[in-house]
Amino acid sequence: MSFWAKTCPSMDIKTEGKSESVKAPQTPQLTPMLQQYWDIKNQHADKVLLYRMGDFYEMFFDDAIKAAPLLNIALTSRSKTQGVDIPMCGVPHHSVGPQINKLLAANLKVAICDQMEAATQDKAQDGTSPTGRKGIVKRAVTRVVTPGMVYDAETLDSSTHLYVAAVVKSGESCFSMAALDVSTGEFISAKGLSRGELAETLEKFNIREILLEDEKILPFDLPVVRTLKGRHPTQSVEDFLLTYARETQGEDLLQILSAPRGLLENPLKISATTLRHLEIFKRADAGEEAPTLFSTVNLTKTPMGARLLRKRLAMPFGDAKTILENLATTQFFIEQHDLRRNIRLQLTQIGDLERKVARLSNSLCNARDLQALARALKVTCEIFENTRIQNLYPCKIHKSQALSEKILKTLLEELPHSTKEGGLIKPGHNSVLDEYVELSTHAQTKLSELEERERQQTGISSLKIKYNSVFGYSFEVTKANLEKVPNHFVRRQTLAQGERYVTQELSDLESKILSSQQKRCELEFQIYLDLKIAALKEAKEALILGSQLASVDLALSWAQLAVERNYCRPEISAEGIELKDSRHPVLENFRPEKLSPEKLNIETFIPNDISLKSGHCLLLTGPNMAGKSTLMRQVALSAILFHCGSFVPAAQARLPLFDQIFTR
Repeated sequence: MSFWAKTCPSMDIKTEGKSESVKAPQTPQLTPMLQQYWDIKNQHADKVLLYRMGDFYEMFFDDAIKAAPLLNIALTSRSKTQGVDIPMCGVPHHSVGPQINKLLAANLKVAICDQMEAATQDKAQDGTSPTGRKGIVKRAVTRVVTPGMVYDAETLDSSTHLYVAAVVKSGESCFSMAALDVSTGEFISAKGLSRGELAETLEKFNIREILLEDEKILPFDLPVVRTLKGRHPTQSVEDFLLTYARETQGEDLLQILSAPRGLLENPLKISATTLRHLEIFKRADAGEEAPTLFSTVNLTKTPMGARLLRKRLAMPFGDAKTILENLATTQFFIEQHDLRRNIRLQLTQIGDLERKVARLSNSLCNARDLQALARALKVTCEIFENTRIQNLYPCKIHKSQALSEKILKTLLEELPHSTKEGGLIKPGHNSVLDEYVELSTHAQTKLSELEERERQQTGISSLKIKYNSVFGYSFEVTKANLEKVPNHFVRRQTLAQGERYVTQELSDLESKILSSQQKRCELEFQIYLDLKIAALKEAKEALILGSQLASVDLALSWAQLAVERNYCRPEISAEGIELKDSRHPVLENFRPEKLSPEKLNIETFIPNDISLKSGHCLLLTGPNMAGKSTLMRQVALSAILFHCGSFVPAAQARLPLFDQIFTR
């Protein structure tokens, strides 16, 4: 039973898999702030509610008890209700991203509740409204984040996709699936999957959450969060997933999604079990840092390239035409040494273009993110301007070029984290803004210029502009000079030693000065929003560029791998397997830190020749630890690399097309 249910028996609690709503008890002790909290919590009972109060996101009751140990923060309490302390904990709003990701990693859903009106510092904590009217600050849930809907992509493993998937039944034993990575905009769909194919696909992808209309639909168990949601019978699996994503992430998400892509047709079949046994991505007997095939051959320069490599190793090409085309591209980049070196150098300046684009739909996006996107697009377009790259990977770059130029011409080089406090826009971009900036930064100069001009025109050498908190700015004229006061001076206040006057010009300048900083910030923020909207409109083209760039990066890395490790170009043979001086790609590069310097100079892997005719088998015998498994695995790994379009670790290689890879 929950904390609140124990202390307030009249409350209904939503339990896992049930739909009862949360209702706060109506008692005299329930403050307006807590009543608002429970009104919002009632709509998000299955989520941890982050309730914005001033500079903190607070959690109360069971949410606080659950979250405090996960976030490693203190569990405190606030005013008593019904004679019981209310558990609470909180995190600063400016560092909430990593904390939310910790909650998501624990398979919890999070609702982010923000203040919908500005709160003054002295009133934000007590819940009262800053507008002067009775009541409390308006609050509403602005975003819902689930384990499959990442909040801050910067804290994720850049080489791995993170998907939320939807599964629907399309026949007696037939399934349709869609998967979405909101951190990159990638959208995948597949139809007509058997039970086994569905299980294999979900296990190969990094699925963190599965959307279902009925929990019984999934015919097997997976250790991921299952979310139940109603679905119209005619609704496709893609629309089913998109509706959920839009409800939790907002409409902007739709602008950063790529068009749905199907799974690779007729790939080389490798089961998730085989991937584990061959240690393609993870070693079974060692820690996360132990070498795997992925870590060994990963010479990519961008996160997009690394994610494509991971995808390719899990699902290599199955047809000869595609394999030969990729081998030819690898050969091309091996021969084009200067091109390979220069493009790989440019790739290091780009970073994660896909996630930079996807961040546009995130509430965390700021001017720095726009600038980073523009710089990444600038280098990307320069790469695709190269005729040799464009011939291999044709794509349109004009809109992305224009967007990049627009952003870089508009934003300052050095930008603040906040987008609402000014300091974003370059001088000369907007004449009105320039005037606001001039007034807000050089107000005293403007006043001195007006003061001197009026001295010259009136002949009153002692004329001064003074500021009073009640009357504002005014000209002070001593009694001895009152006869010199011109007609356009309007008396504002009488003093013992003289008079205070205002002019239309001074009043206009005062109004501009007092409001210039606020107007400056508002106008700069609006210009930033216009840039963000423009970037969202071009997001799909930028995502296509990111996808193409990943292919360029991977092809260049295959070429670099072949040059650095002395890999050979394999030939397709229908006669069987012929490998000369074959090596294990992981073991030949493995240098344990415990080995002495003398032993590091010793050849640690001896190449082998393997010959196996079509239709024959090879019987391996020998004592334990003789290397039988190593020999089998190095052939399997060479076959996988060959089907990926990579050269293989051997002096010569002739390999057939494989249908499926098995392992013991």
